Amino acid sequence: MTEKTYDEKSAWGTFKKVAPIVGKLVNGQAGKGNAAQQRKMLEKPPVSKDDGRRRRSTGRTAVFNTKLKPEFRAKLFDLADQRGLAVAALLEQIVEEWEAKRGK
Repeated sequence: MTEKTYDEKSAWGTFKKVAPIVGKLVNGQAGKGNAAQQRKMLEKPPVSKDDGRRRRSTGRTAVFNTKLKPEFRAKLFDLADQRGLAVAALLEQIVEEWEAKRGK
């Protein structure tokens, strides 16, 4: 049988002493706060400005899911931002204007 060449308590104690130093080398700072903050940023990325949840509730409950070209999506979101509307409200306006021009 082989003997353990280390004691678990002393290994843990050494780790506790070395962890802040490693953190300082890797992150530029030591301490639990910085590591926890970085982990939180990795786990839950911030919500982008394009996210419709940031706008007020409008009572729209029907789901419209479609695939778009990235260029068209960018134009659509930019146009909605310029007008200060949610993307759904912009689409509704576009359809209303289109129908008005067609004479419906």
